[in-house]
Order: sequence, then C-alpha cells, then structure tokens
Amino acid sequence: EMCADGGVAAPGWTANPRPPARFQVPEAFLAVAEHLRQRGIALVMGTLNNRGELLTLRISDGAIHFVEETGFSYRWFQDWTKTYPYAYGNEKEGVQSLYSDRELMLRTLDGCNLAAFSGSATLVIMDTELRSIPPNILLANGELAGSRYPIGAAPSLTWLAEACRREQSDDGRLCAWISNGGAGESLNMLVENLAPTFAEHGFHFDIGSEVPVGFGGADLAIVAAHGNVSPEGQYFHALNDEGTLKIPAETLANALRNVQVVVLFVCNGGRSDKVPGANTTSGLAKQLLNAGCSTVIASPWPIQAVTALAWIPEFLDQWQQGRNAMEACFQANQAIAGD
Repeated sequence: EMCADGGVAAPGWTANPRPPARFQVPEAFLAVAEHLRQRGIALVMGTLNNRGELLTLRISDGAIHFVEETGFSYRWFQDWTKTYPYAYGNEKEGVQSLYSDRELMLRTLDGCNLAAFSGSATLVIMDTELRSIPPNILLANGELAGSRYPIGAAPSLTWLAEACRREQSDDGRLCAWISNGGAGESLNMLVENLAPTFAEHGFHFDIGSEVPVGFGGADLAIVAAHGNVSPEGQYFHALNDEGTLKIPAETLANALRNVQVVVLFVCNGGRSDKVPGANTTSGLAKQLLNAGCSTVIASPWPIQAVTALAWIPEFLDQWQQGRNAMEACFQANQAIAGD
C-alpha cells in the first residue's frame, strides 16, 4: 500500500481534491477485502522488492496468500514499456485491438505470468512502477486474465475504501458526448449509429463541438473522441474531434467531475504512465479519478471507433441489469471478442 498511488483525490470530493488518509491499522485493509469478497471479488496487491522481484498478496474467500511471482520479470517489464501497450493498437504494428491478434499479444507478454490470479473476478492494486501494464492483460496460467474473468484496478486500497463508501447517487442521469465537428468519418459515424441506442436508454446525448456542460455528478457518462500521446507513444496529451476542437485532459476531467462511471472511447485514454521522481502516475483516466469520478473504463492503446458500435449497447444492457462496472465491461468485451 505504501508503494501504491497515494496521490489520487478521494471519489466524490466536494470542496478540495485531497487524497484519503492512509490506513493506520491492519484491520482496515481486511475490511476492504471483506467488502470485495461479499461481492465475489478477490483482491490482489503487488510491489517490487529491492531486487526487482514481484511480490503479491492475494485475499480471497477469507484466505490470505503471499506469493513470490517467479513468472514475472522486471527486466522484461522495462523492455516491454518501451513499445507497449501503445503498439497493441498501432496499425503499423499490425494489431488492431485486444482480440485481433491474441497470439502476438501473448508472445509479447511472456514475462508477466502471475500465480496470484486463481480464476475469479479480481481487483488489482499495483506498485506505481507497474501501473503502465493494464491488469486485464497480465497472464494467468499463460492466458490473458481479462479474457477469463472480470479484472479491475484501483490506485490504492485507501482510495478504494473511499470509493466503496461513496453512496450511489440518486441523480439517475445518463450522458454521452461525441463531437460531430469536422468532416471526418469516424466520430460522425458513431453519432449516427449510436443515437438510437442512447435514445433507447434515456441518455442526454450532446453532439456539439465544445466541451459539454452539465455532465458533472451524473451516474454514467460516455465520451468518444480522438486521443493524442507524445511522439514516443507515452503520456496522454489531449483530446480532439475531427474539426478544430483540441482540449487537454484536465478540461474534460473538470467537465465530468464526480461522475460515477465514465466510459471513454478515446485512443490511449486508459494508459497510465509513471511520473518520474514521484510515487504517482499520469494519464486521462488518472485526471478523471482526481476529479472525483469513481470508475473509469478506457483503452490503454489506440482503438478503432467501430468497436464502440457493438461494445456500448452490450455494456449498457449489462449495466442496467444491475451488474457492476467490472462485470458489465467483461461481458461487453466477451461480446465483441465473439466468446
């Protein structure tokens, strides 16, 4: 927990964006694990020791397991971060999505097999040094963990405790924003094809070419836009439409302040980069969490806009049937994977 990201503001903050205070007693850790267990979710925490070896702690079904992860190589991880996860969605690399070339992905992930995963829904909290690898592509018995069961992540256990304590709002609003500015095809195609789905589910659907107003505090917000990173394929910079709109991550985060669940169809919107010299990370998803959002679902690499056409309706059906965000995301991923 001391190596986790302690710099994220507590969900649903009102006056000042302050991180929650660190736990002072061991019982507080177990209380959060029990909260997850009652919802069928195991907890896995991981950090590196001074020799660069990964150590994990798994709490599930009331049992605590401490594991030295011999299937994880820190040297492999350092090499992997030079190219991935950005290259998984880069057309030049020949990989369009998580499901377009799974064999290639498995070959590039052969240094991250974790024994802590044992086949159930799992929430992962990792050392900030390791946050750049999405937990759903960590390997469990040689398979992508996220292809077998729901996987989620949290910045720290203390942050997660605050998220669990946050009461579900009675707001009830469902919001979506896809700018139709410009003559490009991708976003305009989404506007046209998703409008009936949003109408069916009672969304307020904004297609203006300016940052939406009035989304703050909603139960769910869906955003589709283009996302930019540095020329090296690291560090999220800004969002843009297919016209002249270009906004920094912080601007969107402020517009979505305290939204319960945010779904981003934004290239690289879910990537997480270690801030040099600090025990924290940066990225669009981090900005949204810092703005008081409780859950962010986003891709850590470039994605094709067409993926949203099948994913969003399935996610909405699952979520409105009462499944939590992890479960609804998993079912939507399975649907587009054809599993």
